[in-house]
Parts: sequence; structure tokens; C-alpha cells
Amino acid sequence: MALPDAVVGEHARLVLTIAYYLVTSSASTADAQQIRVHMQVEQMIERVEGVLGQQGNDTRPSEEVAILQQRLRLLRAWMLLFEATTTGDVKFLHLSSQAMPHVKREDEIIWQMIPYFSRFVRYYTFLREGGVVVPELQEMKQRVSRERNRYATLKVTQWLALASVRSGQLHLAYQEGLAVQTLLQQIEGHVTLAGYGDWGLADVLYQWNRLEEVRALSEKMVHDAIAWQQIELQSTGYVFSAKHALATRDLESAHQAIQGMEHMLQQERWKTFWAPWITTVRVRYWLATGDLAAANDWAAHVVFHTENWNPRRKVEFLTLMHVYCAQQRYTWAIEMLERFRAYLDLPGDIFDTIGFLALSLVALHHAGKQAEARRVAARLFALTEPEGFLRVYLDEGEPMRRVLQELLNAPVEDTSFSRSYVSVLLTAFEQEEQYHAKMADASSANSQGTLSPLPQNPSVLAQAALSEPLSPQELRVLRLLVAGRTNPEIASALVVSVNTVKTHLQSMYRKLGVTNRVEASAAARSLHLL
Repeated sequence: MALPDAVVGEHARLVLTIAYYLVTSSASTADAQQIRVHMQVEQMIERVEGVLGQQGNDTRPSEEVAILQQRLRLLRAWMLLFEATTTGDVKFLHLSSQAMPHVKREDEIIWQMIPYFSRFVRYYTFLREGGVVVPELQEMKQRVSRERNRYATLKVTQWLALASVRSGQLHLAYQEGLAVQTLLQQIEGHVTLAGYGDWGLADVLYQWNRLEEVRALSEKMVHDAIAWQQIELQSTGYVFSAKHALATRDLESAHQAIQGMEHMLQQERWKTFWAPWITTVRVRYWLATGDLAAANDWAAHVVFHTENWNPRRKVEFLTLMHVYCAQQRYTWAIEMLERFRAYLDLPGDIFDTIGFLALSLVALHHAGKQAEARRVAARLFALTEPEGFLRVYLDEGEPMRRVLQELLNAPVEDTSFSRSYVSVLLTAFEQEEQYHAKMADASSANSQGTLSPLPQNPSVLAQAALSEPLSPQELRVLRLLVAGRTNPEIASALVVSVNTVKTHLQSMYRKLGVTNRVEASAAARSLHLL
């Protein structure tokens, strides 16, 4: 901003590129930070527009002027898009999308990404049909990879990981999530986009019931989000923390995560956007604690209409169906699910379609509609077995377990579903119940003072379980890694070079039998190395 007009004019492309990255850095951040950055960007845009508007003094080729004017239009449209996302204004989003200009292929790849981002936000965030954009994101990823632009490759890969979850392709989402981690490891320092790479991975790992890894990722997401004031990412971290805590019946931690999210969003415009997710985890918490009165009171006052359906409330609608099932109002749940089928059973959102089918299966079975339940089960298993879904079943609890058990007891001649998959699911239910019983016994024994004292240094026993123990320095690196520190931050804390840290990490991964930070964090906790 301190540069004279002549310099701004000479380097107008650079000025607008700086404005681009400023807008990116403020995306999904706290209101105060986003407003401040947008004011700065607006000033930069006005300065470039002022230079271009100086009649007779600008000798730029017409092609260059066209590129600069296109970038100016893109920046303004992009800022409108962020505003619409923050406030949750669907009409504003459509207007900003329509205002998005066509981008010429000769411009740099980062500017070509803006229309893709607009479509991603529209389908993934607002329409909740992120699977629609998977093919075009795969094509875009190939293009940005050829351009060798690290930022563009990282961002598109993150979008692809998230969109793949919505399309029900957990293995693809996991692959892209790991690719994001690999890209981030090549960048020194704390990267503003780091936490978003964990989002898609957490979705996948939760469905695969790898709960300790979900916990590690949720803690890291919150840690990274706080560093950059990223409201969206911090909210996501709290949601995963609550889901992990509810799955492990750690109700106190679930309550803390919900309160943390509510407190953080209290004064932010993001509060409206995240309201359905806050409601969802809060109601699931009531159901987990047996507070049916609170859940019933909420259900009695929440209203949905097909005429003004809001896709972002889909998760809230499915939660209402959970309450109906808990109330054993199975017939009413079936009627509601059928009435809203057109909004819940979509090819662009296989993830929520699976949730819709799981609830339909439970309601139909317990309403005595066995033939319809079997047809739904066959379709549900066809979607979930190849991708290894587990928690969509486990989260339905005992009613789903009874459905699966009766399916397994059906005559052998019934080949409409995979018996081996049903057996896998029932085994998962059994293992989860054994875990909860063990934790309950431990809690009871602890309250009575009958538990054996823990070893003074549990990491000593854990070290003995490894075929090759970690060195003292590797243990220090591991503790810092689990705390969410980057390679340079670890190097600074231990007063060593970044290359030395990388060497320690490689040796540590080999000894733990893991390949990345997430797996190392999970191994550290499960082995009590911390």
C-alpha cells in the first residue's frame, strides 16, 4: 500500500496476486480478521483500477489490460462468495456464482481455480451434493499437477478428498487425504491450509471406526485452527471431538466439545451456518445421556417443509429421525423419510443417502415391514460394503444390531445381502460393547479404589513392547509431533536442524510401523508412549 502508483502499475499482476492470497488467507476466519483483510484487498483493487483508469498514461498491451480486468472481476466475485458462505445466504451465493466471469486458459492456474472453488462451495457446502464435482476436480487436479503450482495442487486435492466423502468413496477420499499430508510435509513452516487436509481423513477414519486416529486429528484441527483463527476448521474439529467422545461414551468430553463450539461461535456470523451441526451433536448427546425429555422437546418444536427445503439442514432432519426411532415412532419416521426422499436420496450425496437408508432400515424392520426392509438392506450393503463403512451402523445402536442379527438368522436361501458383511458388522458391535463394558468396569473399580496403581512410567512398558525401542530424542520428537508441532517448530524446540528432525521421524515411523503423522500419533496413544 505504500508503493507509488508507478510501481503499482508496473507490477499490477503481482499486486492482484497478493490480493488473491490475502483473500484466501482470510477465508473461514473470525469476523474481525476477515473484515480487516477484505478492506485491505478492496484498497488494493481500487489502486489497480485507478492506475488502469489513467487515460493516455497506460501503454500496456490490450491483452494485458484484459487479463488484469478479468482478475479484478474475479476478486470481487470471490469476495462476494466468501461473504455468502460466512453468512449462509443461499440467494447471495447464487448471485455471486452468476457474477463469476469466465476465465481464459492463458491466465495463471490459481485464477482458473476460482470458478472451480465457486462450484465446490455451491455443491459441497450449500447443496450438500459434493459428489457431483468429483470428476471435474479429478480433471482439475491433473491440470494443476502439470502446472507444478504447489498451492493449487494442495487446494484441489483437499477439495477432492472432501467431495469424495460425499460421493461415498471412502478409499478415494483416504488416498487424497494422505496425498495432502505428503504435500504438506514438503512445505517448511506452519501452513494455513494444513488443518483442512485432516478434515476428509477424519470423515473416513470415523466411518472405519478408527476412533483414536479421529481423536488425534480432531485435536490437531482445533490446534491449527486456533493458530489461524479459522472458525470453520475449529468448528469441524469440535464436531469430530464430540462424535469421537459420543462413540466412546466419554460424555464429559462430548459436553466440553459442544460447549467449546457454542462459545466460539457466539459472537461470529458463522453461528447461523453451523447451527444445524450444533443442534445435531447436542441432540445426539441428549440421546446418549438418556435425556429423552430434552430430545423430545426439541423434536416437538422443529419443523421441516418440502416447499422451502434447506439442504444444509439435512443433517438436522436425519437427527430428528433418530429421535423418532428412539421414541419408537417407527411408522411416523417411515412416512417422513418417504416424504423427503427426493432431498435425502441423491446421487451427488451418497454419504447422506447411506444415512437415510440406515434409518429407513431400522424403522421399516421395527415397524414389521420385513420385505421392504430387506430391499433397503440390499441397497445399503451394496453402497457400504465395498468402502468399509462401520459407524453408520454402530451409531444406530441396539435397534440396528437387532436388525442385523435377524438378517443373519434369515434362511440361507435368501441371497439378497452379504452374510459375510453382516457378520463383520455384528463383530464390530460385539467388540464395541466389550470395550464399553471394560471401560465401565474400570471406572467402577476406580471409584471404589480397587484398581491397581498405574506404572510410574507407562512408556517404559510400551517401549519394551516395541521390537526396537525409540531413542530418548525420538520420544521427544514424538511428543512434539502429537502436540501438533511442525518440523521447523520441533527443530527449534530441540535446537537441531529440520533435516535432523526428518531423520528422527523416518526412524521413528519405521520402529512404530507407521507411515505418517496421524498413524504415529495414534500409535503413541495406544502404546502409552506419551
